[in-house]
Amino acid sequence: MAAHENDAHQRVISKQLLHQLQVGEQQSMLGPAESMREHVVAASKAMKLGDWKTCHSFIINEKMNGILWDLFPEADKVRKKLVRKIQEESLKTYVFTYSSVYNSISMETLSDMFGSSHCALHHQQDDH
Repeated sequence: MAAHENDAHQRVISKQLLHQLQVGEQQSMLGPAESMREHVVAASKAMKLGDWKTCHSFIINEKMNGILWDLFPEADKVRKKLVRKIQEESLKTYVFTYSSVYNSISMETLSDMFGSSHCALHHQQDDH
Protein backbone atom coordinates (compact mmCIF):
# COMPACT_ATOMS: atom_id res chain seq x y z
CA MET A 1 0.00 0.00 0.00
CA ALA A 2 2.88 2.37 0.81
CA ALA A 3 4.54 1.79 -2.56
CA HIS A 4 1.41 2.72 -4.48
CA GLU A 5 -0.26 5.19 -2.13
CA ASN A 6 -1.09 7.65 -4.91
CA ASP A 7 -1.83 5.08 -7.62
CA ALA A 8 -5.60 4.90 -8.07
CA HIS A 9 -5.30 1.74 -10.19
CA GLN A 10 -3.39 -0.29 -7.60
CA ARG A 11 -5.35 -3.24 -6.23
CA VAL A 12 -5.83 -2.83 -2.48
CA ILE A 13 -5.25 -5.97 -0.45
CA SER A 14 -7.50 -4.88 2.43
CA LYS A 15 -10.14 -2.24 1.76
CA GLN A 16 -11.19 -2.37 5.41
CA LEU A 17 -7.65 -1.63 6.62
CA LEU A 18 -7.27 1.15 4.05
CA HIS A 19 -10.56 2.68 5.22
CA GLN A 20 -9.54 2.47 8.89
CA LEU A 21 -6.18 4.12 8.09
CA GLN A 22 -7.91 6.93 6.20
CA VAL A 23 -10.37 7.51 9.04
CA GLY A 24 -7.52 7.48 11.55
CA GLU A 25 -5.55 10.07 9.56
CA GLN A 26 -8.56 12.41 9.48
CA GLN A 27 -8.91 12.41 13.27
CA SER A 28 -6.74 15.04 14.88
CA MET A 29 -6.46 13.42 18.31
CA LEU A 30 -6.75 9.78 19.21
CA GLY A 31 -6.86 8.19 22.62
CA PRO A 32 -4.93 5.06 23.48
CA ALA A 33 -5.67 2.00 21.38
CA GLU A 34 -8.24 -0.24 23.02
CA SER A 35 -9.50 -2.79 20.52
CA MET A 36 -7.42 -5.14 18.39
CA ARG A 37 -8.42 -3.10 15.33
CA GLU A 38 -7.18 0.12 16.94
CA HIS A 39 -3.89 -1.57 17.82
CA VAL A 40 -3.43 -2.71 14.21
CA VAL A 41 -4.30 0.71 12.79
CA ALA A 42 -1.93 2.47 15.20
CA ALA A 43 0.80 -0.05 14.38
CA SER A 44 0.23 0.50 10.65
CA LYS A 45 0.58 4.25 11.06
CA ALA A 46 3.84 3.79 12.98
CA MET A 47 5.09 1.36 10.35
CA LYS A 48 4.37 3.88 7.61
CA LEU A 49 6.64 6.34 9.43
CA GLY A 50 9.36 3.71 9.75
CA ASP A 51 8.91 3.58 13.52
CA TRP A 52 9.21 -0.17 13.99
CA LYS A 53 9.60 0.08 17.77
CA THR A 54 6.25 1.84 18.19
CA CYS A 55 4.67 -0.56 15.71
CA HIS A 56 6.07 -3.43 17.76
CA SER A 57 4.67 -1.96 20.99
CA PHE A 58 1.16 -1.83 19.50
CA ILE A 59 1.29 -5.40 18.18
CA ILE A 60 3.11 -7.16 21.00
CA ASN A 61 2.05 -6.07 24.48
CA GLU A 62 0.25 -7.55 27.47
CA LYS A 63 -3.21 -6.86 26.07
CA MET A 64 -2.47 -8.30 22.61
CA ASN A 65 -0.64 -11.25 24.17
CA GLY A 66 -3.76 -12.13 26.16
CA ILE A 67 -6.11 -11.67 23.22
CA LEU A 68 -4.04 -13.34 20.53
CA TRP A 69 -0.36 -14.24 20.81
CA ASP A 70 -0.55 -16.42 23.92
CA LEU A 71 -3.08 -18.65 22.10
CA PHE A 72 -0.41 -19.86 19.64
CA PRO A 73 1.63 -22.95 20.38
CA GLU A 74 5.21 -21.85 21.07
CA ALA A 75 4.00 -18.27 21.56
CA ASP A 76 7.50 -16.94 22.31
CA LYS A 77 8.78 -18.20 18.94
CA VAL A 78 5.79 -16.59 17.21
CA ARG A 79 6.47 -13.25 18.92
CA LYS A 80 10.18 -13.42 18.09
CA LYS A 81 9.43 -14.06 14.41
CA LEU A 82 6.83 -11.31 14.44
CA VAL A 83 9.36 -8.78 15.77
CA ARG A 84 11.72 -9.64 12.91
CA LYS A 85 8.90 -9.31 10.36
CA ILE A 86 7.84 -5.96 11.85
CA GLN A 87 11.42 -4.71 11.43
CA GLU A 88 11.62 -5.99 7.84
CA GLU A 89 8.23 -4.67 6.77
CA SER A 90 8.79 -1.32 8.50
CA LEU A 91 12.02 -0.96 6.55
CA LYS A 92 10.29 -1.78 3.26
CA THR A 93 7.38 0.54 4.04
CA TYR A 94 9.73 3.36 5.02
CA VAL A 95 11.71 3.00 1.79
CA PHE A 96 8.53 2.92 -0.33
CA THR A 97 6.96 5.85 1.52
CA TYR A 98 10.02 8.11 1.41
CA SER A 99 11.66 6.98 -1.83
CA SER A 100 10.70 10.25 -3.52
CA VAL A 101 12.46 12.26 -0.77
CA TYR A 102 15.87 10.55 -0.85
CA ASN A 103 18.39 10.41 -3.67
CA SER A 104 20.27 7.81 -1.63
CA ILE A 105 20.47 6.45 1.88
CA SER A 106 23.28 4.45 3.39
CA MET A 107 22.95 0.85 4.52
CA GLU A 108 24.49 1.94 7.83
CA THR A 109 21.69 4.49 8.39
CA LEU A 110 19.02 1.91 7.58
CA SER A 111 20.75 -0.61 9.81
CA ASP A 112 20.75 1.86 12.70
CA MET A 113 17.11 2.82 12.15
CA PHE A 114 15.72 -0.68 11.84
CA GLY A 115 18.03 -2.74 14.03
CA SER A 116 19.09 -4.97 11.15
CA SER A 117 22.57 -6.04 10.27
CA HIS A 118 24.14 -4.96 6.98
CA CYS A 119 24.07 -8.60 5.90
CA ALA A 120 20.31 -8.83 6.50
CA LEU A 121 19.73 -5.58 4.60
CA HIS A 122 21.75 -6.88 1.63
CA HIS A 123 19.72 -10.08 1.75
CA GLN A 124 16.46 -8.09 1.65
CA GLN A 125 17.79 -6.02 -1.23
CA ASP A 126 18.71 -9.16 -3.19
CA ASP A 127 15.23 -10.62 -2.63
CA HIS A 128 13.47 -7.68 -4.31
